[in-house]
Amino acid sequence: MGEDKVKDITAGEVAEAPAAEPSTTAGKGVDSGSDGQPSAAPPAPPTQGDSDSVKDASTSSSSEKNPFDQYYAQLTHQQNMLQDSVRVTAYQRAISENRADFKGKVVLDVGTGSGILAFFAAQAGARRVYAVEASDVAEAAQQLVDANHMSSIIKVIKGKVEEIELPEKVDVIVSEPIGFLLVHERMLECYVNARERFLKPGGKMLPTLGEIVTAPITDETLPREQALKKGLAEHFGQPVVGYFYPTSIISHDRGRHLVDFAKASTEELVSFTVPLRRPEDSFFLGKVVTGELVFEANEKHSYFITMTLRLEGTEISSKQRINLQDQMYHYLTNPSSAGQT
Repeated sequence: MGEDKVKDITAGEVAEAPAAEPSTTAGKGVDSGSDGQPSAAPPAPPTQGDSDSVKDASTSSSSEKNPFDQYYAQLTHQQNMLQDSVRVTAYQRAISENRADFKGKVVLDVGTGSGILAFFAAQAGARRVYAVEASDVAEAAQQLVDANHMSSIIKVIKGKVEEIELPEKVDVIVSEPIGFLLVHERMLECYVNARERFLKPGGKMLPTLGEIVTAPITDETLPREQALKKGLAEHFGQPVVGYFYPTSIISHDRGRHLVDFAKASTEELVSFTVPLRRPEDSFFLGKVVTGELVFEANEKHSYFITMTLRLEGTEISSKQRINLQDQMYHYLTNPSSAGQT
């Protein structure tokens, strides 16, 4: 594989660069991600797609319905994802170190983007790879396939995975469907839909599992910052995306929600609950705090989250609606920098 060449498209030109050598370190899996009112009926799941030279299987203008189609059609954003070396290397290792699952097999890549996972599957020995992409970046993926003389193995299909047809069932499905809090962008529904439509009995999925893990943290700066802004309901309804320090965590307890992509249904991803519980300690006056996060899919290809907290043994409770699509990016304060321990 070290001798393989992968051609790269930048600003419409084709250049040649050696493929990255797969890491030999341990680890074969992947461990990773507006306002509006929720509708009375569960919203329809989002869509992703596939391409043959470029074979266009789309039947409608999906970019008008899914803002991410336009976002991912831009080569700049594809470049940003390719430069995420941690994520790309994790997928490369997961595929190259499990060649037995790919050699001579038929693979479906859901949301192929630039086609990077499709190329990894082909390098691992796949007999045929169907690379599905709903956005216009499918055309760039086809150029890469042609430039690398891989058209006999990789078939790019532009269209929604819910609408395209394949000439055969597949042995393996690969995808990078993870969003913020696992589910933002609702790509997981496309991934599960692909399994229900195209995966052979006993077939494999990469990734196989996803998990939301919650823990309470403390940070003095963030709530003070938000309280100074106008429109408190809007600002406190924003999820905060950023780094935090382990010393910010104030409990050993964790809330967990595991999704098995090989078994989950699309209906289970539309609405679900993550339990919260914080054991007794002096920070909460010796009381146990319980609650839950209720996720409801919305038409913005994300989720409304209702967070409820209750102080057991009292009538004290708190509820906050969070709009997962309205992220705020923030770097939390390091307690040690403020002289805290």
